[in-house]
Amino acid sequence: MAARPAAVGANDTLGFVFVNGMGYNASDGRYNQATDAGAAWTRWPMYWSQIETSPGSLGDAAYASVDTVVDRDRAHGLQINAILLGTPSWSSSAGSADIAMPQIGTRAVPLWYGLTMAQTSAATSTPLNLYRPVFNSDGSINQSNYWARFVYTTVNRYKDRIKHWEMWNEGDLSLFWTGSNADYKQLLKVGYLAAKRADPTATVLMSGLAYWEDPGFLPDVLNHILADGDAAANNHFFDVVPWHFYVNPEHNYNYPAWARSEMAARGLSKAVWVNETNVPACGDSQVSQPIGCRMPREWRGTQAEQASFIIQAIALARAAGVERIFGFQLVDDFLDVDGNVDWYGYVRNNGTRRPAWDAYKTAAEYLLPATTVQRFTTDTMDRVVFQGTAAGKVTVVWNRTPITRTELVPATTAEATRVDKAGATSTVSASGGAYSLTLPGATYLDWVSGGWDIGGDPYILVEAVQSTPTSRVDSLPSYTTGRSFTVRWRRTDTLPVSARFDIQYRVGDGSWTDWVANVSSTEATFGPASPVGVQEGNTYYFRSRARDNDGHVEPWPSGGCACDASIGVAYSLSGRVTNSRGSAVAGAQLQAGAAFTTLSGLNGDYQMSVYPGGVYALSAQRDGYGAVPQRNISIGSSLVYTWYVPPSANSVQNWGFEGNGGVGEWWSPGGNTTTSTSYVHSGGKAAKLGDTGYVGDSTLAQGELSVASGAAPTLAFIYSVLGTPAAGDRFTVQITEGSRSRTETVPTGPSVPWRLFWTDLGGFGAVALTLRFHQEGGSTARLFVDEVSVGQATSPAVYRTYLPIAAKGAPGGW
Repeated sequence: MAARPAAVGANDTLGFVFVNGMGYNASDGRYNQATDAGAAWTRWPMYWSQIETSPGSLGDAAYASVDTVVDRDRAHGLQINAILLGTPSWSSSAGSADIAMPQIGTRAVPLWYGLTMAQTSAATSTPLNLYRPVFNSDGSINQSNYWARFVYTTVNRYKDRIKHWEMWNEGDLSLFWTGSNADYKQLLKVGYLAAKRADPTATVLMSGLAYWEDPGFLPDVLNHILADGDAAANNHFFDVVPWHFYVNPEHNYNYPAWARSEMAARGLSKAVWVNETNVPACGDSQVSQPIGCRMPREWRGTQAEQASFIIQAIALARAAGVERIFGFQLVDDFLDVDGNVDWYGYVRNNGTRRPAWDAYKTAAEYLLPATTVQRFTTDTMDRVVFQGTAAGKVTVVWNRTPITRTELVPATTAEATRVDKAGATSTVSASGGAYSLTLPGATYLDWVSGGWDIGGDPYILVEAVQSTPTSRVDSLPSYTTGRSFTVRWRRTDTLPVSARFDIQYRVGDGSWTDWVANVSSTEATFGPASPVGVQEGNTYYFRSRARDNDGHVEPWPSGGCACDASIGVAYSLSGRVTNSRGSAVAGAQLQAGAAFTTLSGLNGDYQMSVYPGGVYALSAQRDGYGAVPQRNISIGSSLVYTWYVPPSANSVQNWGFEGNGGVGEWWSPGGNTTTSTSYVHSGGKAAKLGDTGYVGDSTLAQGELSVASGAAPTLAFIYSVLGTPAAGDRFTVQITEGSRSRTETVPTGPSVPWRLFWTDLGGFGAVALTLRFHQEGGSTARLFVDEVSVGQATSPAVYRTYLPIAAKGAPGGW
């Protein structure tokens, strides 16, 4: 018989209630008992009534004991399912402050099958002001909604250490909640909104449900949620439905399925947890008050039956799709109160371990995350099959009858490792495609149901087989310029079985969404409108999983982007390149950053694709023309941008206003003329003439500008008017050569985008230039000027050669 390891790694599906808690001060040894068993989670309450003992007292001192537990839980690697509950007396709407808040870990008698305990503690009542707004008009928490204030403050304090928050405990039991179901809906709503405001990544759990006292609680609360006009926009106020199931392991299978059906009937789909489950132990002589075991059993099982319960409950919960399962509870603790005793601990108060601890450890080691978990049942045997675990195929089997039976279990491999509930291993061989197992009979006959509710000792069969086909989506280009593209996928295994594929996509940081399901095809077109409208700037991620006809399903990729391939949809940057007279310039090189470049066409038009979005340095240049200062532009949509390339011999100094002196370098400013860095056409600066409310002339002048000889000497500049010109506003350009002067009026208008002004300077020699923007009273206009040039506007000479060249005349000569 093979020996088993002393400890297992944490199983992220499993946890314990009360590894530590407020007032516990658990030792490192106690933590080790939890982590050695394979637990990854702990669950414990934060009692509001013990934290905020007077209104608004939510400072560091109030949370001191909570801080200690949280820090120690995280230091030992445990994730926390925190429960918020317990109305302080100053906020209670009913009940008596003299009756203490019922404690989750202190139950005087069991509460199964409709047995209730009427409580009148003020801590179980609906908090005052619960129906007041959660937020103020500025978005802050409304301090007069006491529950909202407490939840927000607590979640905000621990948001980097706790991500899972349960809103009350067992709201369907009057032991813990004496408000109405409608009041609980409001408590859940307020708690959800406050928690998500403090930490948008938080997971909010509905109160753990006990079911027995009020089976209609969940449907009724769901109906109240659907009737709330804020629900649809807020995820219906919860992320997870948790359950508490005891004594009968099959409840861990049946009621999660029922809960899913109740949610589905209302158009909802939520995760399901079981964050309390166990059967208390009887017949244990090592405790302070031993309890004898009756037959039929009365809500308690032998230590051997408790160990069987653990494995059966976990296996059935996993088959029902339950995401997390918590054993209640790690240690017996305070359950021996007032002479009424129940021993739930996997570990006794003296630190010794019950067989249930070994069973839990066995479950943590072998009932690993799987691609599929399926239950197969007959009148005599239960079988739960885990496919695609890290260990291979894992099968849990147990006898449903009180008679020892030999059963055949389907085999995939010739041999398997058989593991009993204590973790002892042995090897079994298959014959005729099956393993023959002798299964002990059940010993737990329940006094209420009359059935053998806990099956006989379970066995776990581990077949080290890779029977699951694998796949991946082929790599895609980093970006595409179109709104549709082909996605291809393929198998990556060599198994001799046929396979089908599921493909999911994700847009950016959004949620994974099914695209194609259970198909044999290996490619499909994504976009332009299906399965979603493809938008520029978005990144689309894809992943695949394969499945065969026997139910083996490959897990989705994990880690990193959790994807196989991604592709971005590029933005379009387009426009035109012209000279200083607005004529097309062909062959100009346009560049965005270091990666994207193109040339302008014969009509000056250009187009390039840019991905991803962001700030890019744009530039344009052409031999024979002057260089334009690059422009830093934020690309978050497709843009049209026109470039004006200046003459190569531009006689204007500081023509783009990029000098250190701005308009004061080479230029003579007058009136209200300044440099603008917030509104420019290229480079980092432009001249600004006038301003809102300014009255009078704003001028900008530069003299001694030489006009190049030859054809078409030109004065040109780029300008834009923002704001609303008054009736008397005017923009003029004065060109002076000695006593000779010419003044031209430049068109203005409100919110005019950048445009080109040019005028012929033929006949002028050396000139002086004055730009004048006159503003009347009440004007809100501002005039921006950039890229001023004086020079030759014609493009470089273009020489054309016509081919072929034919020889004429006699052979050997022309």
